[in-house]
Order: sequence, then structure tokens, then C-alpha cells
Amino acid sequence: ATLHLDTPRPGRPPANPRRTWDAIFWVACSRGPWRDLPPSLGKPDTAHRALRRAALDRSLHGLLIAASPHPGVRRHPLQALRY
Repeated sequence: ATLHLDTPRPGRPPANPRRTWDAIFWVACSRGPWRDLPPSLGKPDTAHRALRRAALDRSLHGLLIAASPHPGVRRHPLQALRY
């Protein structure tokens, strides 16, 4: 199964989607607030907006299922990201 995190949307596309997802994962792993995001990872509001959109369009759900040992999913390459 293919997982698409950068679905086309109206407006300007993100300049660096990888950096945006790195920012999202930094906040998730650090448990710190968005305002503590290092400047090298971009603006906190940009990453937060991307996370909200991914949650609304269910692509975040697909990512979490693919990275988890969910019984209904064959071993997906993203499972290498498991903690």
C-alpha cells in the first residue's frame, strides 16, 4: 500500500515537506510546545497546520497505522520507524 502525505491542495505547495514532517515528529518526540520548535525546522504554525490537515484528511491515520504493528496491516516499510 502506498501512503501519500503530500496530497495536492489549493494554494502554494510547501517549500520543504520533509522539514515540515521533521518538525511534527520533533514536537511529538520532545513533548515540548510548538513555540520551542528549533528555527531550523521552520515555523511552528506551518508544521501545526500541516498536522491538522493530515489529521482531517486521514493521511495521518494511515501513517500511524502503517508505522504500528496493527494486526490488519502487512509489514509496511514505515514500521522501521517504530520506537
